[in-house]
Order: sequence, then C-alpha cells, then structure tokens
Amino acid sequence: MKKNLKKFIQDAVLELVDNGFSVTLSQEKNVVVDGSKCTGYLDYVNREFAIAFGHPDIWIEVFVHEYCHFQQCIEGLKFYDDERSFDEWLSGEIEIPFNEAEALCHGHMEEELDCEKRTVKMIKKYDLEINIPQYIQKSNTYILIYNICLKHRRWIDKGPYYFPEIWKSVPDHWLDSYDTVTPEFEQMVVEKCYVDKKEEENGSS
Repeated sequence: MKKNLKKFIQDAVLELVDNGFSVTLSQEKNVVVDGSKCTGYLDYVNREFAIAFGHPDIWIEVFVHEYCHFQQCIEGLKFYDDERSFDEWLSGEIEIPFNEAEALCHGHMEEELDCEKRTVKMIKKYDLEINIPQYIQKSNTYILIYNICLKHRRWIDKGPYYFPEIWKSVPDHWLDSYDTVTPEFEQMVVEKCYVDKKEEENGSS
C-alpha cells in the first residue's frame, strides 16, 4: 500500500473513531447492511462505517466516498426531511404522494452530488491513484440513475460501475442538471442493473 493511501486511511479512521463511529475493514468482497451486500457503507444512525477490500478495482473509491458522507454527517448537512422515506417508498413499505417521493429523490441526488464533489477534492488532496475523469463519469451515472429508480419505483439490483457501457456513455465533467436521462441510457440501466424476478428465482433454485 502506497504511503499516500495509507496516510488517508489512517487519517480517516482516526477521525471516524474520534467521532464515535465503529470501523470495520473487511478482507471479504462484501459487507452487509440491512440484509444487503455492498462494498461499503456509512450508517448515520448506528454510527457504523464499513468497507470490504475484496474488490481491488473499486474499494478505494468507495472508501473515500463513504468517508465524505461521514463528513456531511458531522457537519450536520441535511438534504431531505427523512433519510429513509425514499427507500421505504421504493420498497413499498410506505405510501406517500408522488410529488413527496420526487422531492425526497431530488434531496438524495443533491446529497450524492455534494458527496461526489467532496470525494474528488479528497482524491486530489491525498494524490490517490484514482482516474478522476472516469470517477466523475461513474458519479454522474449513479446520480442520474435516481431518476430511473423514481420512475420504476424500484432500486437497482446491480451497480452501474460494473458496466462500462453505461458509465462511459455520460460526460466526464459535472452536469448542469441531473433531472432527466436519455431513453438510451434508461434502457441500458434497466437491462443491466435490474434483475428480472423470474431470472432471480430460477438462479436461486
């Protein structure tokens, strides 16, 4: 591990612990939050930070990104009224008017954009070996996908960063607006990032 990356991790973990967060750094490919597998997460409520190192191509990006969510947390930034309502609406756990779900969705998008811009600044600060134009493409892709999740009322099953044909189709600079997506982009996301329920059932049988 290079000195600058090691320094970043040491600084980040120290600040997390000093602010009362537990830190889990796993050598596995995934960590689990709310029953779902992921590469990393920050849990504001339970004050947990976890990263899986098992994906060498993306774990550093995820680490920096989740750490920047932590910075938002300790700064007290709020982009929406109830952080879990949009997820609960997507999953069908609650029913709220569509315009309220749309407002929550846009709040999440604003939060993610702020976090992604912080992440790029952190990459530059520590001179981390992350391709910034490509990272911005992946960031733009992730934020734009919220529009599709809102439309289909369903969160994605697979991350778009695993599909270069998706993230390479968007610009490598920050966008003026994230409110719309092209039909071509939506089609790629639906085909690649959603698992058909019948296919899922057959795969688990």
